[in-house]
Amino acid sequence: MVKTDSALYLGFSSSIPTTYISLGSTVCFVQVLAFLEILHVLLGFTKSSLIPTMSQVFGRNHVLLLALAFTPEVQRHWGVWTMFFIWGLSELIRFPYYLYGSNSPKFLTWLRYNAFIILYPLGFLSENILWYNMLPIILERRIHFIDMPNKFNFGFNYYYFLLVWITLTLMVFPQQYMHMFKLRAKKMN
Repeated sequence: MVKTDSALYLGFSSSIPTTYISLGSTVCFVQVLAFLEILHVLLGFTKSSLIPTMSQVFGRNHVLLLALAFTPEVQRHWGVWTMFFIWGLSELIRFPYYLYGSNSPKFLTWLRYNAFIILYPLGFLSENILWYNMLPIILERRIHFIDMPNKFNFGFNYYYFLLVWITLTLMVFPQQYMHMFKLRAKKMN
C-alpha cells in the first residue's frame, strides 16, 4: 500500500501496470484479514455498524479475490493502481483514527470525516471501471459458472450475478454516501 501511495507522489507511472504483480498478494492477504472487522463489530470491539462494514469487506474481497484474481489481463489496468491507492489512503486515515479512539487529534478527525468526500466516489469509480473491463472476460471464459446438468441440478451464471451485483451497488452507493455525510455532520458539529 505504501509503495502504491508513494508512487503517486514520486511520479512512477511505470509502476502502474505492475501494481497487481507487486502488491496483489499483500493486498489480498490484508483484505482477507479485513473479515476480522466484521467479527469486531459482532463482538462489540468497535462501534461501527454491521451492514456498512460487511458491505465494504465483502465488496472489496469480491472484486479482488473472485474477479480480479481470475482476470490477469485486467490486473495491468490503471484502475488497479487507483483502487489500491484509494483503499490504502483511506485505511491510512481510518486505522490511526480508531487507534486514537476518543483522543484522536483534531486534524485526524477532520481527515476521517472529510477525506471520504473525494475518496469514496473515486474508489467506487475505480472498482466499477475494473468491473466494466472484467465482465466480457468473465463471460467469455465462463469464470465461476456452474453448468447444468450436474448432480445438484443447480446452475449459476456469474456474469448475470455480476450484472445484478453492479446494478445493486449503483443503487446503494448514493444512500451509503449520504449516510457518511450524516455521520460527518454529527461528528463535525
